[in-house]
Amino acid sequence: KNVSARSYDKTNGTTLYAGWKINVLSIQYNGNGGTWNSKNTNYYVNSNGTVMSKSTNQVYKQVYNYGTKLESSGLTDYNGSWFSWKKDGYMVKSGKQYLIGSTVLDQAKVYSVNDLAKYGECDLSKTNCTITAKVNWEKNTYVDYGPCKIVLKSIRVNHDTRKYGICVPEQYNGQKLPMIFFLHGMNGDSNSTFYTNFYTWSNRDYNGVINNWSKYGLKNIPAIIVMPWIQFKDKWNNEYEYSFVNGVYNEVINNYNIDKNSVCLMGHSIGGQGVFTVAAEFPTYFKSIVAMSALITKPGAGDIEYFKNMPMKGFAEKYVPTTHSEYYNYEKKMIELFNNIGHPNDLRVVPVKHGSVPEYALTIDENGDGISDLIYWAINGGKDPEL
Repeated sequence: KNVSARSYDKTNGTTLYAGWKINVLSIQYNGNGGTWNSKNTNYYVNSNGTVMSKSTNQVYKQVYNYGTKLESSGLTDYNGSWFSWKKDGYMVKSGKQYLIGSTVLDQAKVYSVNDLAKYGECDLSKTNCTITAKVNWEKNTYVDYGPCKIVLKSIRVNHDTRKYGICVPEQYNGQKLPMIFFLHGMNGDSNSTFYTNFYTWSNRDYNGVINNWSKYGLKNIPAIIVMPWIQFKDKWNNEYEYSFVNGVYNEVINNYNIDKNSVCLMGHSIGGQGVFTVAAEFPTYFKSIVAMSALITKPGAGDIEYFKNMPMKGFAEKYVPTTHSEYYNYEKKMIELFNNIGHPNDLRVVPVKHGSVPEYALTIDENGDGISDLIYWAINGGKDPEL
């Protein structure tokens, strides 16, 4: 224990006590080969990639006393408001952000500070310890084919000239790639699919749309993205549009090396409704489906069994306009539909309004790797990728 200094007088039997000071563990952070990408001006990294505090020009450390416990989730996020690293061709697995020594920390666990010191090859029972938490990079499963460029194309269907957008990665050279087939919502077109606000876009530059995804890590998607443009009363569930979808699908299949086991059909609003009707109309075309804030008309009784075996995800908005409750209560109708077809756990109610559902759904990143979980799932045949 620490005690106040006092003079020694052999006549009064004064006892001198040792001034004990508890050992502490200091944790510092290192990017482990990643590039510092943080906009927080309170921190920077030195030449070794270790985080420094700008106010002190010293290594940033978190300090914990001997004998205490620490939740791994209490460590500073490697890609948050304080720190931010990136590493081309690599990702960080969900809940496994850091490693100490050769031990990967699990964010779901609570660790003894003494054990953390041991992972860093230090005995906290004998001395103060300083260890380094390094970002736990893992090689990305997918090849980066570079950003894609949207091209507007025309196709003759039923004596009419119809339009669709297609986005092909710039480094595509005949490699087999997945395909995402996206059905836009009411008043949309093949361009509106990828704008932040799906109802107030103003720029119709088909070459620049995908660049909007880059801020969410979605710019370099290893897939061919196809966006047909509806023209018949803003609905996808009619023979006119079925012929159009069929024509576009087969034109793309014939002109590009598409992995037919990784073709995902997505749609928003009216396009979300179209996901169910189009998928049922063409049961061999799509291997997974995603309905976003779908204006639901239930699949027919004969379609229910088909959808029970289909990998699928759904997203419904939490905030529904009360003035449109009859047709626009998407949350209620989608919950009912997903329950009926045996996919109750695959529907996610998200805290946004109708027009923002696609942006929200496409930017969920629970793996913490900077890339959309939904895109990973879609281009992996409706399965979460094995890393």
